Amino acid sequence: MDELAWDDNEIDKRRSYKHPVIQYECEQRMKLFKELIHSKPDYKVLELAAGDGHFSVHLNKLTFLKVSDSSRKMLSRNPFKEEAEIIGLPDIPIEEKSYDIIFIANILHHLEDEKSALVNASQVAKQYIYIIEPNRYNPFNFLIGILKRNERKSLRYSKSYLDHIFNDLGLVIYHYDRVGFFPPNSAPKSWMNFYYRFKYFVPRLFLFDHIYVLKV
Repeated sequence: MDELAWDDNEIDKRRSYKHPVIQYECEQRMKLFKELIHSKPDYKVLELAAGDGHFSVHLNKLTFLKVSDSSRKMLSRNPFKEEAEIIGLPDIPIEEKSYDIIFIANILHHLEDEKSALVNASQVAKQYIYIIEPNRYNPFNFLIGILKRNERKSLRYSKSYLDHIFNDLGLVIYHYDRVGFFPPNSAPKSWMNFYYRFKYFVPRLFLFDHIYVLKV
């Protein structure tokens, strides 16, 4: 198991899923997901590395959701912790083809072997894997990758790098998008207001996150 080991102080500093910036930014990253399931509200979704529930609260409004993480403390902050499972990537000890969609956000770049995690996710997923990962060309991501050792691998995460990984594993890129500009866990709310007004002037190359829908 090589999933990110969270420091307790780092966990305590993270914003709650109720924070307005977190809510806004997660909504932006859920647009493709909503399009994906608009005609299939009965889809079963497994969220890996769900952590403190930033995306869980949005997913649960849309479909059946099961959350998991390797950190019990992170899950203790998740509103759906009662039925959560402890799963440490890259292993996913769940029956094959038991969920329609596997949702993975901001964890692959922390793994030593992200390919094994994706292979295992593709075995559990019936149809899709929904992935959110940092874009190396965003100036904030670039700075975070340089300053934080556990974020260093994100400096590789260009679209071409990720495309190569997915194609190499036989995963079909069904949809792709880029969203956001500022880091959701630290940007002041005033920055979000600024971005909302001027987001159409920000070159797509520099947006914060890659969003992929992969067909298994």
